[in-house]
Amino acid sequence: IVDCPSEWMRFGNSCYLYENTRKINWDDAMEYCVSQGGYLAEVTDEAEFQLVNSTITANVFLGCRHYNGKWKWITSDRELLLNDTLWTPGEPAEGSKCLEIWKGKQFNDIMCERLNHVLCEKAVLFL
Repeated sequence: IVDCPSEWMRFGNSCYLYENTRKINWDDAMEYCVSQGGYLAEVTDEAEFQLVNSTITANVFLGCRHYNGKWKWITSDRELLLNDTLWTPGEPAEGSKCLEIWKGKQFNDIMCERLNHVLCEKAVLFL
């Protein structure tokens, strides 16, 4: 049996929790996801992106930060390339250090102190 907890939705081998009842900064978003047994979501391909963008109703933080001149997914430590097709055209532009998905658009860099909704991810539970 393969399952995600109630309130979480399944896609592939991951479960996603969309927290849209409050807005918090990136650090608090990371802590929130850990408290739920997951991590800030890592959206790494077009199919996953389409699912997320069709689910969210507002912008959400993702688990990626700008460190030492590179964008890195925090959990997997994989690099998000600047030429990745999931960036909104013209982004990253602000010199900000955190990543969000703009509702109806694509990736955008954002100041980590700004308040946003949260998208958590964790592995599917195989029972």
